[in-house]
Amino acid sequence: MGAGLLFVDELGRVLLVEPTYKDHWELPGGVVEGGESPGAAAVREVREELGLDVPLGQLLVVDWVPPGLYPDAGLRRW
Repeated sequence: MGAGLLFVDELGRVLLVEPTYKDHWELPGGVVEGGESPGAAAVREVREELGLDVPLGQLLVVDWVPPGLYPDAGLRRW
């Protein structure tokens, strides 16, 4: 399961990160660890990736991938 956060500035620009281990840009976030909530994972990943301690905002999106279509089902918080 993965979790991410959406950052938008006063001009409407969206913050994306370019992970060194992937060939595409994405929202800040990452994998939810065992026993961790998606919200806690998103905040932790942003701290690890960007060095930012940010409060968690409201839930915007949940994306679920049904089992069988991909190896793992997924949830994403943006």
